[in-house]
Amino acid sequence: MPPGGGAGSCIELYASVTNAPLNPTWTVYPSPLPSATSNVGAFNAPGGSTTTTGPTAFYCEPGNPPIYSGAQLAQAQTLGPGGTPLPQGTTAVVVTNPADPNNPANVATTTVYFAYQTSGSAVAIGMSPTPNAVVPLGGTLQLTGYVAGLNGYGNPCNLVPTPTTSLAGTGLTWAAGPSQGTTYIGGNGTAAGDYGTIVATGPNTAVYTAPTAYPSSTVHSAVIVLESTACLNPTTQKSSVLTGGGSGNEGTSTTVTFP
Repeated sequence: MPPGGGAGSCIELYASVTNAPLNPTWTVYPSPLPSATSNVGAFNAPGGSTTTTGPTAFYCEPGNPPIYSGAQLAQAQTLGPGGTPLPQGTTAVVVTNPADPNNPANVATTTVYFAYQTSGSAVAIGMSPTPNAVVPLGGTLQLTGYVAGLNGYGNPCNLVPTPTTSLAGTGLTWAAGPSQGTTYIGGNGTAAGDYGTIVATGPNTAVYTAPTAYPSSTVHSAVIVLESTACLNPTTQKSSVLTGGGSGNEGTSTTVTFP
């Protein structure tokens, strides 16, 4: 988010063109869905159009970090620099300008990225389903998740020592165990007290497989936790902060009960 900006505020952008007439077109990406027109922001007024023309444009940011799913998520996978995934919580404003008035297909293009963070520079992590699910022994559960607020700057994960390199903003780590504070990355499917396993199936999806027997005679449940890869302590491989909330460094968790 540029200096002076804030969630829901409008920022004036300027286009500068050399060796061609100034006639830019501005577009916000990912493209809004009919049912979610406000999650990527708009030009000139909140909830307005996601395209505009002219030498300047007021980009009005969404009120919350933009979180993508479905068609928007598929589009966001190629919107980052050099065709890389666009991190959750980030929008791209693309400005194009004709480079040759006699050839409409010849245009110059540049992109400005707007990275959002939650209040207090925290990391926002979400998972579905939450907070509870019922899975039979040996059964499976489809999971989806996201992480936003990590865009390569600062130390929003409160890691000790402070990282000396930028933080990746897209990695998710799935874990399962007896409690939120005691989980195993990928699950614990081989040792005593089996709490199931988790396998990532995509950039924001995973499948949890329940154990074939109860973890113990008195424990008939497990806790699934989604963490940001960037928030894992490199030594302990545990999240630097356990919050139990939906907007903290670890994010939300799901309790799975085995009937």
